[in-house]
Amino acid sequence: MKKYILSLIFIAFNMVAFSSEIEVSSFNTPIRRPKVSVSFYVGRPIYNCEQGVWICHFQGSIGRPGGDGRQVSAEVTIENGVLKMSILKNYMTDKMEKELAEMNYYPIDDEVPIPQDILNNLGLKGSYSISVGRYKILENDEYFEVDFSVK
Repeated sequence: MKKYILSLIFIAFNMVAFSSEIEVSSFNTPIRRPKVSVSFYVGRPIYNCEQGVWICHFQGSIGRPGGDGRQVSAEVTIENGVLKMSILKNYMTDKMEKELAEMNYYPIDDEVPIPQDILNNLGLKGSYSISVGRYKILENDEYFEVDFSVK
């Protein structure tokens, strides 16, 4: 009888230890957010979004190939407090591509609220904004990439 009780205690102890290990390893697994297609105008609201650099009319849809003047399309994802934005070159005019290529930094002078439809598509709840700052623009053949801090 003692062997039977000791065996049950041993099995129960191992089950508890194993289930705790699963919970801990699941907790430490990083959550990967999906990429979401968005569009916006590169321009400042005080200039009716027709000149300057900022994120104007931010929305959760993709524009047409070739863009629409200052409208661009991008793919975004948020991980660890960073909104990674890949601004797609094939969805912008040649003039807009040249302007972005000549810039080293993307300035954000005022917080930019991230629209709720974009947050929903990213699987996030609550409200988030792109923080004020100057963000390095990286370029490759297909897109311009900017990593924005989010709060």
